Amino acid sequence: MEPLLSVKVPSRWDLEEGEYRRKLTRSKRLGVVLHRALSMVRSLDDLEDAELLVRKAMLLTGDYAWNAGKLARMLKRLLKVEGIEELFPKGEVFLEREFTDGAGKVVKPDRVTVCGNRVVVVDYKSRFFKEAVEDYVGQVREYCEVLEGVFGKKAVGFLLYIISPRIERVYP
Repeated sequence: MEPLLSVKVPSRWDLEEGEYRRKLTRSKRLGVVLHRALSMVRSLDDLEDAELLVRKAMLLTGDYAWNAGKLARMLKRLLKVEGIEELFPKGEVFLEREFTDGAGKVVKPDRVTVCGNRVVVVDYKSRFFKEAVEDYVGQVREYCEVLEGVFGKKAVGFLLYIISPRIERVYP
């Protein structure tokens, strides 16, 4: 099967300076559009109309350089990832919301769901970068620790990679 979208982030030594910036910027812009589309997903049912979400995301970001159908198929592939339901449980959902702990630390997770006796925290990443995993994990752990204090419930934290769909449980 041919990939829907392939964006290789080149090394600085492979390209002229301007070309390097342009390609890197395109990759980051893709992540922003996908992230924005997911920020409108309250339940997995919302992904059934992924193309509408992508079109809204492109409108909100002002970035129309993408094929909405291809990006929608990319988002719909998330529905096939084993365990995806655990990241989108029924409950009170907070999307892109700031939370503050008693010490004044402010965090802004991508998705928080309070359900039953636990808090589910999800951070979206467009793609897996081995060099950044430690930072990603630390970020989600920090979110979880703050949210356990805010809600008085145990938290569970996940990274959801979008382009090559996969889930990584990182807390506890």
